[in-house]
Amino acid sequence: MQLGLKLGQSLAENQDVSSNMGIAANYLIWDKWYAAVHLDFNKWQITPGVTESAIAWSVGAGYSVLQGAAYITEGLTLPWQMYAELNVGEQVLDQVSSNIASGAIGWQLSDDNNYAALEWRYFQMDDNRLKQLDSDKGYECSITFGKYF
Repeated sequence: MQLGLKLGQSLAENQDVSSNMGIAANYLIWDKWYAAVHLDFNKWQITPGVTESAIAWSVGAGYSVLQGAAYITEGLTLPWQMYAELNVGEQVLDQVSSNIASGAIGWQLSDDNNYAALEWRYFQMDDNRLKQLDSDKGYECSITFGKYF
């Protein structure tokens, strides 16, 4: 099992870049397949100068597409993997709930007990207020630091 803290930047359509943070957990199911759970804290610009906070959770599955070893320095080689992930979940923005779906690709570097991952994610949701602003989809780039348990 992996448990990590995620820090990132979101860029929704017609919005300024906003910071976000979250918690990510992965559990190996079979061979290269894993179950994924995310809890994210985001900010959305509803009108110029007005920002609201949101909480989003999602569950999904991921697959380790490529694996290898990275030569860092003399005597230090660390395993890495590239992965793809699909998630579905829910976001609560100003007490209004909406469905969210996302897909991600990422690169993870690890040692025996710790890992760091860079991830790029596309998301889309069915929030009516964000649809009116044409901001119901976008991209997120994040880095996650975590531990194996």
